[in-house]
Amino acid sequence: MLSTTYRKVAAGIVVSAAAIGFIASQEGFIDHTYTDVAGVKTIGYGHTGKDVQDGQKITRQAATELLVKDANKHWKQARRYIKVPLYLHESDNVLFHA
Repeated sequence: MLSTTYRKVAAGIVVSAAAIGFIASQEGFIDHTYTDVAGVKTIGYGHTGKDVQDGQKITRQAATELLVKDANKHWKQARRYIKVPLYLHESDNVLFHA
């Protein structure tokens, strides 16, 4: 049985730098607006939303900031359903599948 000594309640966990790096590597960086395979306007590391407009350009720094914001939003939604303490790598794994 795993010790809970290093586990935290999901509400107390933030998205790790490792998770952000992994997501960025999987998404890839595109510095301009494009339409993804689902027909959604996208920019940077897979950012979508009403703020994405045709003809936009973005720097890696700005795209990373959006990625962190997006990842934290998704984690906040997912963690409501987690009722057990998690190790950080476990919470990262939840985020990858959210």
